[in-house]
Amino acid sequence: MTYAPNLRVPPHGFGRWLARAPRYLYRIGLGRLLGKRFVLLEHQGRRTGVTRQTVLEVVDADSTSLLVAAAWGERSDWFQNVQANPSVAISSGRRRNVRATATALDTSVATKVFERYSVNHKSAARGLAKAFHLPFGDAAAMANLVPVVRLTFDQAF
Repeated sequence: MTYAPNLRVPPHGFGRWLARAPRYLYRIGLGRLLGKRFVLLEHQGRRTGVTRQTVLEVVDADSTSLLVAAAWGERSDWFQNVQANPSVAISSGRRRNVRATATALDTSVATKVFERYSVNHKSAARGLAKAFHLPFGDAAAMANLVPVVRLTFDQAF
């Protein structure tokens, strides 16, 4: 995938701090306040091997896996890290450090994910479409810009 010119630049300054604020809620044991719609993903840095943490929105879920999207595209550090080492840990609500395996979905499957997302979470999907200068409901275009990753549990979540 090539980098599209309409990908937003990740936040910096106060916006970066605000984007990372949910991670601090998890660190002080209040991650459950974010509900089941967010997860803390622990992954290994691709170059350093250091454990990294990222809070991600769950765009879809079933009993064996969660689907999350790389909002900053393939340039997302966490996305590049799980491509290099797909073994991750997930925390959500009161569940902590559930082992999982990360797998990037192809764009045809990701398109279906974004179609369901725009039905189930209309306002969030509108905001995401606006951020990428796409018309609301253009799931195929969204899937071309935003990779979707399946986090498959190694044990029951």
